[in-house]
Amino acid sequence: MDLLVVSHTHWDREWYHSADEFRARLVRLIDELLDDPPPAGASFLLDGQAILLDDYLDVRPERAGELSALLRDGRIEAGPWYVLADELIPSGEALVRNLLVGRDTVWRLRGTPPSVMYCPDSFGHPAMLPAIAAGFGCDVAVVWRGLGGARSPKGDCMRWRAADGSSVLVYHLPPDGYEFGSSLPTSGPEGSARASKIVGVLQPRATTGTAILFNGADHHARQRELTLALDALVRATEPVRVRALSLQHAAEMLVTAASKTTPPEITGELRDSYGYTWTLGGTLATRAHQKRANAAAERLLVHDLEPWLALLPDAGDSSSRALLQRAWRTLLSAHPHDTLCGTSIDSVAEAFDARVRSATEQGRTLRSATIHAHVAHDAEVARESQDSWQPAVIVRNPAARVRGGIVELTLRAKLADIAVGPGSATRQGERQRPQAFVVDGIRVQVLERTETVELTEAPRAYPDADQVIEARAVGWIEPIAGYSVTTRLHRSRKLPSVPNPVVVTTASLDNGLMRVDVDDEGRVTLIDRQAGRTITDVVRF
Repeated sequence: MDLLVVSHTHWDREWYHSADEFRARLVRLIDELLDDPPPAGASFLLDGQAILLDDYLDVRPERAGELSALLRDGRIEAGPWYVLADELIPSGEALVRNLLVGRDTVWRLRGTPPSVMYCPDSFGHPAMLPAIAAGFGCDVAVVWRGLGGARSPKGDCMRWRAADGSSVLVYHLPPDGYEFGSSLPTSGPEGSARASKIVGVLQPRATTGTAILFNGADHHARQRELTLALDALVRATEPVRVRALSLQHAAEMLVTAASKTTPPEITGELRDSYGYTWTLGGTLATRAHQKRANAAAERLLVHDLEPWLALLPDAGDSSSRALLQRAWRTLLSAHPHDTLCGTSIDSVAEAFDARVRSATEQGRTLRSATIHAHVAHDAEVARESQDSWQPAVIVRNPAARVRGGIVELTLRAKLADIAVGPGSATRQGERQRPQAFVVDGIRVQVLERTETVELTEAPRAYPDADQVIEARAVGWIEPIAGYSVTTRLHRSRKLPSVPNPVVVTTASLDNGLMRVDVDDEGRVTLIDRQAGRTITDVVRF
């Protein structure tokens, strides 16, 4: 057997400590690697996630050059993920963005992420992960939980096929997972016993004759006297061939070995590791409100912002694209499995809320600017010449198909100027009487009204403040094209008299033509005055 040793740390960015507490340990870990780099040909894996590079450089920006050099030489590995996310709760698109951001983060430091879908601690895996792996050029997926149940092949290598036909070679970690090779003894009987256990577990499962031993564990720095420990492992496991390699080189050797065999094939989601290793598949109800908030934030970015940005000339300006990437990075930082699954301490949950809220605010701000760009709104002109413009309602169809019907509207009407600054107490505008809301071509039904302050902002001036009445309303619009924007003048004036106005009492609706009554028993009666017909017990509450 070829036994390939990959030195690594598994880094739950936050879990039983906050991200800030764990980062203090991370900085010391990477400082040590930079002060005493892995020798040429050796490597240290930063858990397959690039966010650790950002976390470190936030504290130690002056060491970016040293870190870049080791990444470029492959003596430190990071990626392909940005964070080791839960894979079943985020959307498929979020997993793709995770890999895109992770790859770009490593590239920015002139490194190359390993072409390995490294998933050592996820609580399960989606059926289309092989397709995502193929899209990013990953030949091997390393998994632990979610596989190994009664229906799983018994060896450590298998081919996992997605519904589109693409596949990836799976390396299945032993029951003790990524920490099976941690803290290797350097000599003596303890070393012999440990080596015997390692070979006894890995060799019967090594269907390709090649096994990978991960030397590290949760938040572990690089093992001291690692060279001595590896020499002891070589002596104790002969004739097994032991080599210390990077994850990239280990995966290449595994692919070569597997090409000489016919690995068994699996399909579908990987959720079953019962009887093999402990499984944590029931986190969907844990802090469920946070999972809903994340889903809403993902939809905002994917469905309600990115199409509109893409439809601008050149897909928007470089500032907008950079702001979009920033929003994604913020949201992805809420996706680590212990964070999004809600299996961490309360301070981690509070940090999650702040990140999702921040990503949502970033997305909404950029969406507003993007929609304004579609209708050629000039903030400076609007700020400087308010007396000459009329407000308009922007109606937007966020679907790719033609749609019409009910629209949700937010309408505002100015009540008074609000003066700000010295002497403002004597310069407040005179309050105007609010009037009914009218939008050209849309019949409007106001649901509620509130008073608030509206700011008219521009990049080279202080905001102009107005006291306004804000109405939440619904209306009806004829069909408009998919992904289209139309504007309608929004006026605030008295409505003409409405024929047959509705009169409402506690238990009736009456417009002179039809009447609906509800009695104390919840029975609904409909009276058609024009036809002289009464229908009793239409429905009962």
